[in-house]
Amino acid sequence: MSYQGVIKGLSYDTGYGFIECAQTHAMYSKDIFFMKTALGGYYGKKGDPVSFSVEVSDKGPVASAVQVISDYPSFLGEVKSFNPQKGWGMITCDVTHKLYGKDIFLLKTACVDGYMANTGDSVRFSVEDSPKGPQARDVKGVDRKGPGGGRPAGDDTQQLLAQLASIQQKLSKRGVPTPSTVNAYGVPTRAASVPQAGGSYSGVVKSFNAMKGWGMIECGKTHGMYGKDMFFLRTSLQGSDGANPGDQVQFAVQMGQKGPEARDIRIEGASSYTSYAPAAVESGGTFIGTVKSFNAEKGLGISHLRRHNAALW
Repeated sequence: MSYQGVIKGLSYDTGYGFIECAQTHAMYSKDIFFMKTALGGYYGKKGDPVSFSVEVSDKGPVASAVQVISDYPSFLGEVKSFNPQKGWGMITCDVTHKLYGKDIFLLKTACVDGYMANTGDSVRFSVEDSPKGPQARDVKGVDRKGPGGGRPAGDDTQQLLAQLASIQQKLSKRGVPTPSTVNAYGVPTRAASVPQAGGSYSGVVKSFNAMKGWGMIECGKTHGMYGKDMFFLRTSLQGSDGANPGDQVQFAVQMGQKGPEARDIRIEGASSYTSYAPAAVESGGTFIGTVKSFNAEKGLGISHLRRHNAALW
């Protein structure tokens, strides 16, 4: 006999969960235990509606043949391989292998909610048809929490913090300076904190290459955290196809394949100056600039020069 209920909790670490069902609760006075293997390779999480059968063992009722009720099912698989430089890899999964006869192609752009693919990761994913065959979409890492968890790893800020702390610790043991020990000019700084989810920062567009579709943002706060300007892609701009040097922007930070990068960028104010590199600078003019660095012992430094739109002063 088949019943319908809702997954009350499921842990992919311990490998089991419980199903809440009024009909079976009236029969057995408790929720129904089930193993993740009863899903048959499909992915389920807390709150998903399911159909199931019940088998009575010496330890009580156990759900079997558990099927998630959905028009767009998700699967549970493992990243078989992934090349971060090329941005693609393969996912292996028993169910999709039976359906398509091969592993599923994975593009890094198919990863969602901040997830970054690594070989060996357990992942949930859907499949779509592409001109080159079946391809993974909506790929998320499976976060191994308690029976009430089952959240994707990309949603867990604490996991990201732990990864960053581990990397900094390894670099420190090798004597490599990290953003939490020195700034861009070699001056010791206090330990920097990692931007929290939803954090917003203010900066200025330092450069933007319209042909290549990327640029850099100058921001004192994030420079103190990472020791460098913030990389950004054109696709991270909200409501704009491009940016100009000098634009005032608000942005958030995410960890990309090559380190921190800006996202959700909003242009707050247009550039107040024209940025260019003249063949020669006329004598007798006055310029507005910012001291980028200065060495008191050597008596020299670097400044950013900006010519005012109206005239040379």
